[in-house]
Order: sequence, then C-alpha cells, then structure tokens
Amino acid sequence: MTITSSENILRILYSYNPWWREGYFPQDLSKPVKRMAYYKVYSLLNHPTIRRYLILSGARRVGKTTILYQLIESLLRDKVHPKKILYVSFDHPLFKLCSFDQILSLYEINVN
Repeated sequence: MTITSSENILRILYSYNPWWREGYFPQDLSKPVKRMAYYKVYSLLNHPTIRRYLILSGARRVGKTTILYQLIESLLRDKVHPKKILYVSFDHPLFKLCSFDQILSLYEINVN
C-alpha cells in the first residue's frame, strides 16, 4: 500500500471532519468571537445566485482556520448536511503529495 493510498487519504479526511461521524460541530474547536471576514465570507457562501467555491488564503496564524471552523459551525446550525462540508488542511504532509483533484474525487465518491 502506498502512502497516498485512498484509505490513508480518507482516514485523514475523516479526522479533519469529525462532523461527518458526529453530525455536529465539536465545541472544543468553537470560538465565540467572529471577525468581519467571517460575515463577508458567510454572506458570499449563502448568496442566492453566486455558485462558487470559496478559498481563504493568507499568512500563517492570522485566523483562517478559525473563520472556517466558525463557518462550518454556522452551516451545520443552518441544517446543511454534515457530509456536504469538506475541510482540508494542506499542512498535512500526506496532502502535499496529493493533487487537489485526487482529494476532491475521493471525497465525492466515498463521502458525499
């Protein structure tokens, strides 16, 4: 079995997305204070006519993951099905060896 096997990728995806198993957002990841960027991204994500992927980019340690977690928590509260929400951190060494298409394809086939 290669290091970038489908099983290894899926195992890591499931560890990054605990709401797939639990159905709710883990409270230990929740942060109560929301920045302005959260509200801007949330409005774009829920825009009735814009259909796109949203990517947050920026320097390390500026709060991107916090904003994403807050968005995920809000989406789950808005009754979005947990398996329709994918979080991927490309800081994981395995994901540096995979293409985005490979990860997305495995998610679409095996999870959503």
